[in-house]
Amino acid sequence: MMIIDAQFLREGSHGPFVPRPHDLLKNERGIARVLPDAIFVSARILYRRISYVIGRKVSPFHLYDSVGAAFIHVPKNAGTFINSVVYPDFSPETSTKINAHHSAQYLLLLDKSAFDAVKKFAILRNPAARLRSAFDYLKFKTPFDTDKAFAEKSLSNFATFEEFCANVDDDTFTELMAWPHFQPQISFICDAHGTLLVNALTVFERMDMGLQNIGNAWGKDWSGIEVNTAPLKTNEAITAIVEKYYASDLRLWKTVNASPEACCLVSRPSSKFLGKMAT
Repeated sequence: MMIIDAQFLREGSHGPFVPRPHDLLKNERGIARVLPDAIFVSARILYRRISYVIGRKVSPFHLYDSVGAAFIHVPKNAGTFINSVVYPDFSPETSTKINAHHSAQYLLLLDKSAFDAVKKFAILRNPAARLRSAFDYLKFKTPFDTDKAFAEKSLSNFATFEEFCANVDDDTFTELMAWPHFQPQISFICDAHGTLLVNALTVFERMDMGLQNIGNAWGKDWSGIEVNTAPLKTNEAITAIVEKYYASDLRLWKTVNASPEACCLVSRPSSKFLGKMAT
């Protein structure tokens, strides 16, 4: 199976820009907005740890420990279905709720020992297809009030995805990227410097083969998955947005998608980078 270095995206003179993941961002409408970033993150992690200890929430590591694997659920990348495959002892609704869209950075800060001990994988998707899926979901399909409020505020001026890509300005798109569905995939699977924090990757478009091969490498039966993907519809405006805001996503997706096994393993991230994240 193909192996890529955890520093793959950092090759060259400039590393990738990795927006802070949504679960480590401050809510600008709450009291947290006045806190320095470092204090906010520490307080958030402490609050979550207490919530797990007292039973207010179920720790994602409880889910991961049930099978010895952590699925990093990037929004719009087949999450609910994959949760049901990877965590068969839980209902899809329960596993999806527990797993949520936790980023690898968040999980590492939450419990470094547990994070280091568990195998972690994620599914990548062609950024253009994921961007279209995110827009359509938020604009037309989401059942969640928070998503609906976001769409009403940020997407109401655009009737279609094509219109959105042709007319959205830089300031608006930069603001949109704080929302989980629009965040780059690397925000969920890399540290702040662009080092990959997962152990394996596959792609949405070939996850039937890729997930089975990762499962075989890890002693899991993740077979029997069917993939149904629509033809990719793109144009110059869509391509321009992907190349500007999701270049690292595209580079990583192309690399993994080119693997004959439809997946790759990732060499262990350098401990010096993990150490920086844990402080």
